[in-house]
Amino acid sequence: MCWMMGISGENMAKKLSRTLTIAGNQGMYSFLREVDHIKTTWAVKVKVVRAYELPPQARGGQRMELVLMDSQGEKIHGLIKRPQLGLFRSKIQENGVYAIREFLVMDNYYTYKATTHAYLIEFYGKTVVKDINPDVVPNSVFDFQQFEVLQTLRVVDDKQLMDVVAKVLTKVTPQNHVINGKPERLMELTLEDADGNRLGCTLWNNYIDQFLDYYEDHKEDPIFVIVQMCRPKRYKGIISVTTCYDASKLIINGNTTELVDFMAQFPAEERDNGTLTTLAANSQLESREDILRGNVSITMIADLVKTTEEGMYWILGDVVSIENIREWCYLSCNTCNKKVLPEEDRFLCVSCNLTLPEGILRYKITVCVMDDSGHSSFTLWDRECLDILGKAAAKLRKEVEKRTGDANHFPEDIEAVIDQRGLFKVQLKSRAESNSYKGSISYGVISMITDQEVLKVYETQRINGKGLEELSDVEKSASTADNMECSTGQTKIVEVYELEQEQEDGITPTQSERKSMGFEEDENLK
Repeated sequence: MCWMMGISGENMAKKLSRTLTIAGNQGMYSFLREVDHIKTTWAVKVKVVRAYELPPQARGGQRMELVLMDSQGEKIHGLIKRPQLGLFRSKIQENGVYAIREFLVMDNYYTYKATTHAYLIEFYGKTVVKDINPDVVPNSVFDFQQFEVLQTLRVVDDKQLMDVVAKVLTKVTPQNHVINGKPERLMELTLEDADGNRLGCTLWNNYIDQFLDYYEDHKEDPIFVIVQMCRPKRYKGIISVTTCYDASKLIINGNTTELVDFMAQFPAEERDNGTLTTLAANSQLESREDILRGNVSITMIADLVKTTEEGMYWILGDVVSIENIREWCYLSCNTCNKKVLPEEDRFLCVSCNLTLPEGILRYKITVCVMDDSGHSSFTLWDRECLDILGKAAAKLRKEVEKRTGDANHFPEDIEAVIDQRGLFKVQLKSRAESNSYKGSISYGVISMITDQEVLKVYETQRINGKGLEELSDVEKSASTADNMECSTGQTKIVEVYELEQEQEDGITPTQSERKSMGFEEDENLK
């Protein structure tokens, strides 16, 4: 949407004025919001936002799928089946603007919805398509979703497709899988918006080829993308997106107005410089199968406190108290997530050597975690706190100020972290630069897993010293697992792709739906 792209009020007013003029010139034509199945004599003026053809072997047969948009920004799904393809294929092109009349209207029965319209339209022999002035419909065709809003949603409709625009931070080497006897490929990206918020993105099959073909010729350049009609998915409160069969469209460093406007929000050095980081897909990460089978080594807190060896350690424990009630959040750099310092009316990030007009409020909650051997201080960062509390730090602070009149008042909401049992993956760093170095350590939480099924595995081990011989139901759920590191800012320990047989046509292809599961790990830039 326009406001998401930072378009000025003046430009917004111009667009609104033009939209009102268009509305006044509708004449015999209807708006898409008025279209229903009561009649077939509808006439509309629309732009083809998306057009793609499915092959003969697709479920439902060969056909062309369309997404159409009118002057009000309303969209509807369009369908041209094989018998009519020869009649309309040459008349309909993506980004073309047409007057269309005489078409069938039916319920939108697609599993994955390209629009929110209750109906879809189908072309048939009497349908008339005519080229018209392109100015009749606005050029902007995307409904960009804000990353920060996405990550704080309590409920996300994983069947409703959406658009995202972002800078690509990292890519993982492509993975090969055999799903239902058919070879499939996937590649993980980490996306970042202009405010420093991050989102995981999975590319499948042909989208990987498109991305890598571009990347091979532009390895020294930053990459900005629009992923049109992608599908959201959630695990453990963390939302990512994935391409959706043939429906999605990947626009890379294009000259579309929306992409140019988005890139302009970044400092010049970030637009013109900066290469993409490539991460190995199997880089010393625990797989879901390892975790579920009890193969991950659990360290007791008493042993953690004694050791001076740097590395990653898993702790099974309970949060028993909050230690920093006065400093539960901090103002951070929107690039590296580290704390910024006030400098007159701006903020300085020492790490990036940048002066910023504003910072982003993020969680930093120090808690006391206890197990059977002892207790110690752990720091929960933004991702873990978002998962537990369900709202961004900035939103919580505003709510506190509204309730109490004091933005610095400690929010009672944060007490929700107390009594949380979890598997904590902590990073042990030695303060070697200290002259009095004696193994002094800092415990930063990289990931906090609260899944009861997983906790049951390690609690059982602690009680009877056994593995998962008696937990066959858990063992079975770990049938397929692969390691995938997503980014320096966000790590996916694993994704397990299961199969769900689909009955619908259209966006749902011959393959079954891939359902993503896995443990989301957040490696904050601290």
